[in-house]
Amino acid sequence: MRNRKKLVYFVLVVSFLLYTNFSFFRTVYDNIERWDETAITPANYLNALLESPFGHAGPVITESAGVFFDGFDNETGRTFDGRLIVPNIIHYIRFNVIKFSFVDYVCLRSAYLAQKPDRIYLHTNVKEQHFTGIYWQWIRKSELDLYSRIAVQPVELPKEIFGQPLSEAWGLFHGSDVARIHILMKYGGIYLDNDVYVVHNLNAYRKYEIAMGWDEGKFIDSQVIIAHQKARFLPLWLDCYRKYNPNSW
Repeated sequence: MRNRKKLVYFVLVVSFLLYTNFSFFRTVYDNIERWDETAITPANYLNALLESPFGHAGPVITESAGVFFDGFDNETGRTFDGRLIVPNIIHYIRFNVIKFSFVDYVCLRSAYLAQKPDRIYLHTNVKEQHFTGIYWQWIRKSELDLYSRIAVQPVELPKEIFGQPLSEAWGLFHGSDVARIHILMKYGGIYLDNDVYVVHNLNAYRKYEIAMGWDEGKFIDSQVIIAHQKARFLPLWLDCYRKYNPNSW
């Protein structure tokens, strides 16, 4: 009987401590608006950036890229001094998505645990105050180190590319494809689709100008992209959208 009373007292004390801590975090964090103060990136910014394929005259980007990529190629990576040239920041794109699902949470947390990024950008056209779902609330109130690394970055959903409207049926997906290239050209870092579960640390790929999946005989995979912001492939890839076909996936 005495042991039971001790157990009951213990449960009551623990419950009280958990409740008071939860109330404190709710009071402190509920009114925080983690909207990054960077100005909204307009959807037509890409067209201005790429009046030429490189945003500038071709030789300019080639010369500046040499500062970063001299002494190695994209097969060996920067091995001569061991420098990691891709910043340890992670990018997600969330257009028109309000609810934070279980898959969103598990995948984001896997990237956080495996990579320990300096910053996690959520590029979205939805303000954080409109985010819903128990898993987002859990991050805010119980995953405080993870939450401290998250920055909500406003960005508009691209509607056109090089003056051509994006597909009505697949505009959300094509807009995301275009936006991820732009984001990496602006920041560099690690782009992940929202349903990518990260098993291993990705630092081994941060020594390369750019790293992507490309199975033989298949299309380029853009679910995971690890790139320096001046990676020479990025503007070439984006320039291919001059031949964009809205009827093709």
